[in-house]
Order: sequence, then structure tokens, then C-alpha cells
Amino acid sequence: RLVPERPLPYGCAGDLVAPSSVDPEGTRPFVRWKFATYGPFRLLIAACAGGQFCPTGGARAVFSTPVRGSEVLRRVRLLPDVPFSVGDTASESESWHLEAALSPHTAYAVVVDTALRDVFGQSFTGNPAAGFRTTGFAPMVEHEYGRMTIERSGYRTLGVRHVNVDSLSVTIAPVPDSLVPAMLQYSRWQRDDSVLAQVLKGAVTRQIAVPGPRDRVRIYGVPIPAYNMQRPASSVLQLVRVTSPGLPPEWRDNQPYAVVQVTDLAVHAKVGVTGGVAWVTGVNDGSPRAGAQVRLHDRAGRVLAAAKTGPDGVAVLSGYEVDSTVTHGWGLEGYVTAGLGNDRGLTSISSYDPDLSPWQFNVRSGYGAQRHDVAALVFTERGIYRPGETIHAKGIVRYGRLGALTVPARGDSVRWRFADRDGGVLHEASVPLSSFGTSDRSFVVPDGAPLGATSSRSTSGAAVSGSPWRPRPIESESTGRRNSWWTQWQQRGRDSRVIA
Repeated sequence: RLVPERPLPYGCAGDLVAPSSVDPEGTRPFVRWKFATYGPFRLLIAACAGGQFCPTGGARAVFSTPVRGSEVLRRVRLLPDVPFSVGDTASESESWHLEAALSPHTAYAVVVDTALRDVFGQSFTGNPAAGFRTTGFAPMVEHEYGRMTIERSGYRTLGVRHVNVDSLSVTIAPVPDSLVPAMLQYSRWQRDDSVLAQVLKGAVTRQIAVPGPRDRVRIYGVPIPAYNMQRPASSVLQLVRVTSPGLPPEWRDNQPYAVVQVTDLAVHAKVGVTGGVAWVTGVNDGSPRAGAQVRLHDRAGRVLAAAKTGPDGVAVLSGYEVDSTVTHGWGLEGYVTAGLGNDRGLTSISSYDPDLSPWQFNVRSGYGAQRHDVAALVFTERGIYRPGETIHAKGIVRYGRLGALTVPARGDSVRWRFADRDGGVLHEASVPLSSFGTSDRSFVVPDGAPLGATSSRSTSGAAVSGSPWRPRPIESESTGRRNSWWTQWQQRGRDSRVIA
């Protein structure tokens, strides 16, 4: 411990210099540590805490030395008098954010009670007040983006919130039918804007004046055209973006697009591998729409099936078959259109939708092979093994959906495969399933088995049509008697680990 011979002056910076090691010759290099003593306790900065545009605060107070949050809350105030809070009254810091609701274009002062003390016990010195002024709101134009439906028989407008701009630039581009599949897959987060560029070739931009008071958020309804769908080349989708010359260039470039359909036909569809059903109702009243022409399109836009809705608004789609072994990940799988008179609407069939995903309703969805009606569970009696120890594994196979599971037929078999961490086969065997649809297998972990996780995989000889299980590290495979294709699915269970 180093103790100075006499007290160091306040507000003094210097270097502590010492040899890197002690040697008789004193030839070793010196090392330096910078340090500084604290100075008098002052208020250095009072400012609005919102950056370039700071209409509503809060405030920022910066002191020359640390002060406790409880002291700031007790000894500091804002004028005009506005209540504020701090993040942590027990912490100590030179800089404090005073969370408060301020008013635009207003002068404020941070006033310090001279009884305030810093963490070193120093009294406050200097000017006890400092001022700042809030600004107005930053120019802003904002509207909903992504896919949306606007009621055809209503006002047919897109609501746009704006503040501190005098005009709006409205760009509307009809989407050709040939580009509808690609547009349904468009996302503002995609880097490929080639489809967007094709659609925007037919865009029309117009200026709309929106005069009004400053610093007041207002809403303007931008009218969206409704096309006569009985005319050739009429577009069911429109690409819409609203910006303003009053926005900074980088803000204008980043304004999102809305993919809009103007329709009174609400299309609901549930589509399977060989059949489906669509329900068409009115957007304005929810009543079924009879006589609507419904078409099922694949992800390339080709028509797979067509039907008309009955009095209940339901159309049954049949006479098609899709390859269930082909999956498209999280993307578009197809879409359904419905036309009635001069109106047309659509809905997309996708394995993922951020607003209507099953997980939003605590329902698990199935992708690809998980849609087949088969469930399996593979587990071991414990989760960790050493070389030379015996792994005991058990598998249970069921067919059907949850709530109606059945035991596999007599004579079905299962093939076990145990793999090491690198995918090499540790043990493999084919065995018949028991009358309960179960199978077990044991083998000894070989000497010198590498440290890491192993996986067990079972392949059943029965027909496969789905799995309701959630992904887990243990995998099972199943092949079909009636199908030449095979599928694999991940099951609930514990993976086994080998330790040295």
C-alpha cells in the first residue's frame, strides 16, 4: 500500500511511476499508472435527455463528482416544477437521468439545493442552477405496413399519422397477377428487392398538402383506389408507401411498404394435401357470401382447384394433390382467391405468419414431416455414461393424432441406430415391436468412445402420416409400407452423454 507523504491537491491529475522490478543496477523499465484526485463538487451540465429532438424530456444532470441517487431525488428539482424520478436511488454516479414528462418548446432549469453532498462528503459549490430548452417534435410520417385488408364499402383509406410536415408523398403501385405470389412473400427485411422494383415500374406518386399547427400529431386518411375486378388485368393487391419531402433523406428511403387489398370479401381457408375448404364472408357484416368463385393457387400462382361457395359461404376444394414431402420452410405455400361480382379478395397459405402463428394461441404447428400422423418417444434410463457402461434405451411408437393414438399393427418392426458425437455408428439392429408398440435396446459403450453427446434413432416399418411432438435432441425415423418416401421427426427425450 502506498501512502502519500502529504495530502494531494484537489482536481489534480498525475502519474504513479514505479520500476517494473527491483534490481541493483536499476535498468528495468518503469511502468506508469494515471490517476486523478476529485475536484470541487459542481453542477456541470443540465440538458434535455432526448438528443437532437427532445420535445418531452426527460432531463440530464451531470455533476463533477459522484452523488447518490437518493440525494438527487431529495435535493434537486426542475423549474417550472415538474415531478421526476431516477433509476436507482441507491446507486452513485456523476450523470443522472431525471425521468420527467416535459412540454415542447419550453425553458427549464435544474436547481440544486446547496445542502446536497457528494459521495465524498463535499459541499456543493458554484452556480446551483443550469438551464435548457426542449425542442419540437421531429418530422414524422407513419402508417401500418405489411399485408392488410381495407374495407371496400367503407372509406377506403389508409390511416397515416404525421407531425411537423406540410405535405405527404403517396406512392401506389398495382401488383400484376403474375407477381402476386412473390409479393405475398415480400418482407421489408429481405435484401432482395428485385420483385419490389418490378412492381414499382407501374407506380404513381402524388403530393397531398396537409397544412396544420406544429407539434401536433394528426391523422390523414389516404384514399386507396378500388378496382373493378371484372375488367382484365385488374390488380387484387396494391403496394402503398407514404412519406414526405419534410423528412430527412435516410428516413424517406427507409419508409416501409404496405401490401393492401381493397375488398369486402374475407377469405378463410384450410388446405390439406389432397383437399381443402374455403369460407367467404363479408368484411363489413361477417355474413356468408354465396356464389363466390374460389380458386386455390400454388406458390407459383398456378390454379390447383376451383369451386363456388354455397349458401353458407363454404367452398370445398378437391381434385388436386401436392407433394407432402416438399417443404418450403417458413415461406408461402400457396394462396386462395375469391371473386364475387366486381370484387375479389385473397388469403395466403403460409407455414408462418407473425400475427396468426399458432404459438400466439398456445397451439403447436407442424412443418413438413411433422404433419404425419405418427408419434414416437425414445429415452434412456439416465443421461450420462462412461466407457464400458451399458446404455439401456426404450422406444414407444403410436399412430394417429393426440387423443386417438393406436398401437402399430402386429408384425411391425423398428430399426435402432446409436450414433456418436461425430455421426459414427456405435450400435445398430432391427427388432420387432412388442404387442404394446414398444421396443428396447441395450449396448455397452465401447472403450475409447469420444466425449460428447450420442443420439439414438429408431426406424419403424409402418406407414407414416404425422407427428405432434415438439423438436428435441433425440431423433426417430419412420418409413412407410405404402410410400417409397421416408420421413424423420424429432422426439421428446434425453440425449445420452459419454464422459471420460
